[in-house]
Amino acid sequence: MIESTAFVIRASGHAVDFVVAPFPPADPVTALQASMRGERQETPLRVPLVSTGVHSGPIDLTVEVLEARPETSSPDWEDIHEVSLMLPGGRAFFSEPTGWEIKDIGTITGNDRGSYRARLHATGRDTAFDLVVESPVERHLVQFWKEPPSPVSVLSSKSEQGNSLPGFIKMWQGQEPPTATAHAGPQLITQDSPPPVVIISAEAGERARHAFKSTALRSPASTSRSRPASRSLSTSAKGGAARLAVTRDRVDISYRFYSLVDDHITAIPSPQQLKDCNGLVCPLEAGAVVITGTDTGFITVGVSLLDSEPEFSLDGWEEAVDVSIHSPTGQLAVGGFNDTPSLPELSTAGPGWYRIRCMARGRVSEFQTISLESTEEHLLLVWPAPPAPEKVHHVAFRFGELPTNPGAAEH
Repeated sequence: MIESTAFVIRASGHAVDFVVAPFPPADPVTALQASMRGERQETPLRVPLVSTGVHSGPIDLTVEVLEARPETSSPDWEDIHEVSLMLPGGRAFFSEPTGWEIKDIGTITGNDRGSYRARLHATGRDTAFDLVVESPVERHLVQFWKEPPSPVSVLSSKSEQGNSLPGFIKMWQGQEPPTATAHAGPQLITQDSPPPVVIISAEAGERARHAFKSTALRSPASTSRSRPASRSLSTSAKGGAARLAVTRDRVDISYRFYSLVDDHITAIPSPQQLKDCNGLVCPLEAGAVVITGTDTGFITVGVSLLDSEPEFSLDGWEEAVDVSIHSPTGQLAVGGFNDTPSLPELSTAGPGWYRIRCMARGRVSEFQTISLESTEEHLLLVWPAPPAPEKVHHVAFRFGELPTNPGAAEH
């Protein structure tokens, strides 16, 4: 059974996941054979049940398992929401979405399975909104009790960021944003519900798996978001003999970034690296992460491979930085969160150092949006070059800051 407990856990991308992972099969060989025959296997339930104000960092989380619906909630809580879930059998835990940290709350077996109501409480989500924190500044409480399914409800929404949770619930259940008025007909979050935006498919490419430390608990049956058609991306890269015209594709974004990954070398920035970077591209020991305005969805990314440094021109772009990136294996490529885009390999001269000019537009207008049709666009101009200090031409905001007018951020 699941048990009441309290702990500190890291949020990432404004969320903490709740997971019920199936127990390992008694006979793994038989289970594998059944899977190869196409028979349906048990899959995890994974939902971003806790929606945080902080972008990344520790939060205080209390879990209470009740015998019945509580009569009232303390007025100390700013935001209170309820949702129904169908819990399968398995190991239950809360997890940082990137998979770094897990907090067990017990197991679900026998009669413990079934329909539950979850009341979600939060206080302090405005305190450090979209910032990376080193110690808890907000509190959360999740109460579970067995109850037949009922519509999503909002009991209280006092914080400015309180409406972020209904956005996640809309993704889970395919409904309009909930209000205190009940929807027509109950809907449960189940293993077969439309996947929440932070589910990582186990069928995603190897590059995404290594870039974001996804775990084997991510469901093979949970399909990734459908890829939208590519958008037109117009630019003129002046100077430097381009080996290829600009190649573009839609790149899958989650937690406000995508990666430039060198083979299977992990490209995960630390909180301090995110704080210290220029706000658009964060170089790592190998590869880099590119920070978007879009929280979740697809943006258009173009790539142009050059022989030498091009003449600088914003030419309709709002932001631009030049950084040096190391490719130890010579297999540097763009990696989406849950998909591998059809973009050329960036390391045209094999292992070594490359200069990348990242140009962006739409990061401010799409800031914190969840959309499959984001209008945000990036252009990566790449050429071989020895390492050199970064050059910030224009940036609209650094990581953890709220956007400003892009033109006002010239350096």
